[in-house]
Amino acid sequence: MKKQPLFLLSSFLLLASCGEPQSSLSHEAENTPEASSVVASPAAESAVTSETPKDPTVADLKEDLSNFVPFYMGKLESFSSYRSETHGSTKAKVWFVETTQTIDVLSIKGDYSYLKNESHGSVDSVHEAYFHGQKTLVKNLGEDKFAEKTMGEYLDAYGVNPHGHSIEGYSLTGAAINSLIRAEGEGNLFEMTFDPEKATNNVRIQMKAFGGLDDYPVFSSIKITLKIQDDFTPITYEVKASYKAKKWGVESDCHQEYTVTFSAFNASPEVPNLEAIRSEYNF
Repeated sequence: MKKQPLFLLSSFLLLASCGEPQSSLSHEAENTPEASSVVASPAAESAVTSETPKDPTVADLKEDLSNFVPFYMGKLESFSSYRSETHGSTKAKVWFVETTQTIDVLSIKGDYSYLKNESHGSVDSVHEAYFHGQKTLVKNLGEDKFAEKTMGEYLDAYGVNPHGHSIEGYSLTGAAINSLIRAEGEGNLFEMTFDPEKATNNVRIQMKAFGGLDDYPVFSSIKITLKIQDDFTPITYEVKASYKAKKWGVESDCHQEYTVTFSAFNASPEVPNLEAIRSEYNF
């Protein structure tokens, strides 16, 4: 969820979900050995082969894309630090009126990691968090001080570890991935579509919390197009998602589009205000 991810990503937004309430929704485990060894092919689940190259390249996929997810996530998780920036918008339609919410996210992975997720429009939302080990500091729009939480408490409240084993908070396990194909265009492009129910458990928690929604959003489609280097280092990815949301009792049809751009791999990018935060909160 860049988004976020991612993140969003986070995928990170405002107007909330309608449909049947998810009465027992809880976040999925992230960064577990089981999760990191599972990959969904276009048809079904597939295990990583025992002959996985130590430093795989796109050429090692040949015509079989079943190892794409472990190769990609293995490369991303091998970096001690990196920076990603997200920019885009969500268009929400209520009857014949359409509104636009901006999406802007800064995410930094490192010994001390950082996330700032902002959305502005008819509703304003700002979520800022620092991460170190199993500790987090969290502040939302309108709050003067950061609240201290364990990582477990953070996941219970917000669903997504922005630097966990997911793509923009969407699950990569089991049958969460509906399809994976090589996309047309310049460079190494891969297009993934996700199961709207099975892939969104953590994202729904995050979006409801970030946007102050009445209920969890109900997704109808999710597509992510990734552009990567030959060694699976991410360059960018584009996220398109559609869902229904409910806020203040009003149901909206929402369409979200944003782009996540990666940089500063293993370069220890600067975390905003880190020294002041560490001093004030003994973090």
